[in-house]
Amino acid sequence: MAVFLMGSVTMEAGKVLTYDFMTNHPSTTIRIDQGYKEVRGNFVYWTGAWAGLFGNKIAFDATSAYPSLRAQGGLCDYHDHQKMYIMNLNPGDKVTFYYTGTNAAMQFHISSTCSMAALTANFDPITSGVAYTVNGSGNLCVLNKWKKDEAETIITKIVIESAKEYEQVDLSNGMCTFCSTVPLDFSETTNLKAFVATGYDNGKFIFKQVKYVPSDTGFLIVSQGGSSTTANVPVGRSSNYRENAISNNLFNGSLGAVNVIPTSGKKYYIFAVADGEVGIYKMNNTFRCQAKKAYLVVDN
Repeated sequence: MAVFLMGSVTMEAGKVLTYDFMTNHPSTTIRIDQGYKEVRGNFVYWTGAWAGLFGNKIAFDATSAYPSLRAQGGLCDYHDHQKMYIMNLNPGDKVTFYYTGTNAAMQFHISSTCSMAALTANFDPITSGVAYTVNGSGNLCVLNKWKKDEAETIITKIVIESAKEYEQVDLSNGMCTFCSTVPLDFSETTNLKAFVATGYDNGKFIFKQVKYVPSDTGFLIVSQGGSSTTANVPVGRSSNYRENAISNNLFNGSLGAVNVIPTSGKKYYIFAVADGEVGIYKMNNTFRCQAKKAYLVVDN
């Protein structure tokens, strides 16, 4: 019987994560709907060449938001009161928005699923440069203010101080799949390596080693020697935004436990232990992916 590999999480000291829209920006203004748009349920994520600026941590409203990366630097939406989300925040995290512009303003919105210290009512203002602490886990929703000739809000930077410095993973089997609410940094983990699956050919998966893994992304962790059954993976992201993006990944990550129902035209695989051996096993029937784990999906 296959047993899906498990993992656990510990809370450590904070780690600063910076999303800077002034240091890195396109030479001409581009909107998310100009080939950079991926819809996942009620949210839109920025994909393509500039995906690393957002790293799956920043999302937008799927029904009406059209955020733009400005040629002059900065993130904005040229429509009034559009929703933006900081995804999957944890208690103790701190979020700071930096913005500028004529009569610029941002507001806390009731669509948030997390609770924030000092932000208890709908449409409370969010002050530029002030760190707001997360009291309860979930997504932070904010509105921008934009009205031609009257107001413009240009977000220059978002800083998230993660309440944890590491994710602790179970490597008792030498490897495990993983998916985290925070980006992870493998650039200096000499005994740990991270892999994504970039292809599938003739019954075999093609894996690629990566140094940085965005939040909410499925991947594989492999232990390179050592006798410890657990390991601490540092929270962090690269200062080079290009290194924070992963494309063509066949792993599906799940932050919460979920029953996966195979659909026609797709094949599903998990890393699991059967008869004491770690392997990749095809799943023909409904299976349960545990929280913070991942599975593989390919076309028939």
